[in-house]
Amino acid sequence: MSERLLRVPIIRTHYGFTREERVIKEVSMSSLHVRTRLMLLAAALVPAASALAQTVSVSTQGVLVTDVAGLCTSFLGDDGNIYFPSSTGAFTAGDRFHLAGTYNLNQIGTCLDTAGFVLNVTSISNAFAGTGTLTIVNERPRLITDDGRTFLLSGATSERFAPGTRLYVQGTVSVTRVAPTINVSAMGAAFTGFGRIKQAPTGSLQFIAESGETVTLDRPGSIAGSNTNDYFYVEGVRRTARTGTTVTRVTARPAFAAVGKVVAQGTGVGFVPDSLFTFDQSYSVAALADAPIGATVYVRGRRSDDYDFGEAKPQRDIRLSRADFAFSGVGTLDIATKAVSIPATVFAPATVASIQFTGDPQLTPDGSLVYVAGPIASQSPGAVSLYHNEIRVGLDQEGYIRFGFGCTPIIVLNNGGYVFPRTIAGLPLNEHVRVRGGLNPEVPCLDGLGLADNTIEVTPCPDCE
Repeated sequence: MSERLLRVPIIRTHYGFTREERVIKEVSMSSLHVRTRLMLLAAALVPAASALAQTVSVSTQGVLVTDVAGLCTSFLGDDGNIYFPSSTGAFTAGDRFHLAGTYNLNQIGTCLDTAGFVLNVTSISNAFAGTGTLTIVNERPRLITDDGRTFLLSGATSERFAPGTRLYVQGTVSVTRVAPTINVSAMGAAFTGFGRIKQAPTGSLQFIAESGETVTLDRPGSIAGSNTNDYFYVEGVRRTARTGTTVTRVTARPAFAAVGKVVAQGTGVGFVPDSLFTFDQSYSVAALADAPIGATVYVRGRRSDDYDFGEAKPQRDIRLSRADFAFSGVGTLDIATKAVSIPATVFAPATVASIQFTGDPQLTPDGSLVYVAGPIASQSPGAVSLYHNEIRVGLDQEGYIRFGFGCTPIIVLNNGGYVFPRTIAGLPLNEHVRVRGGLNPEVPCLDGLGLADNTIEVTPCPDCE
């Protein structure tokens, strides 16, 4: 069994979205590969020696997050950094708030595979960052958000905006007897959108929105640790010039995107993702209100996080949701034709999937085995066209169902390595099987790599009598 190091671009901490590299251990298995859990190396955060012992002041909004295992809590600042704050006040995971404090460049904190700066917090404030409609009441500007909250605006030069203008506003929040007041630090014409983030050859950040518009971002937002194949939701102030559109005071978060099943939930329906490891917990998705139970759908929207002051915080609720019938499969990627050739299996006939997004070529290179999933634009025998699709490193291997080390059960692959499958379809331990799916590092294990949306079938045991 041979090993080599594969370098992959990610959205980095400290220096924002750069082509910094983290190391993925790749275990060679004849012509196929299994990549183990993505590891964010603390050493990659350490700056040049000349910067050591430097104390840095920081004042930023961000989002408090926990890892998928619920073991590590960190603060993802809008400046692109990951912080381990000395205090988070009364805020809990998913909340957006403002932190001020200092950190030493040579003091790096780690928790499992997360690394960041240890922040000595000097102040914590309520915060708002989002969009709404400007109104004037008693000659005082107010912002009415899309979910019906009302804020007074303090320090805002609202005279240049007509009532009814849709604005993006950011600032700390003070609680008054009249209404909560946003102490405005940024305000302007609103930009919002879902899409992909990439780094331009010039080094700038570019956001390719689902609408087809490409804009430049002034900063990464709260997305440190994400990779270039991820899907994001971006908000900010739109500024248009001859050279193009720039979005300033950016807030951004990884968005929700998953294939799964419509299930009964209370008096309505819910959504259980097959490509995420949520242990069959269902999500509330408004876009599925009329969807038939049992349907396979692809859901996109805002994750259940980044809740600012006064915003309702229901569990597992996908905001701004969109949904459509879905297709997924594992096959060979052809970047030139934007197609994935998926061979026939016992579960489905051979299909050529036409896709919009071919991914980052360093993660999913031309000719590689990939997992693809997305909403169906059109479909005919042997062909399907997807839009706003996702793409992952694919796996098609045989192995044994075994008791796991962290997550369990696992598939111990014949050629070495192991994965934690989304499902084993009720098969017993020690069964020899073939699994196909997409690799997903976001699993609640300390030592595992997930196999998302997998199929599994019993195959002959190669070393049994």
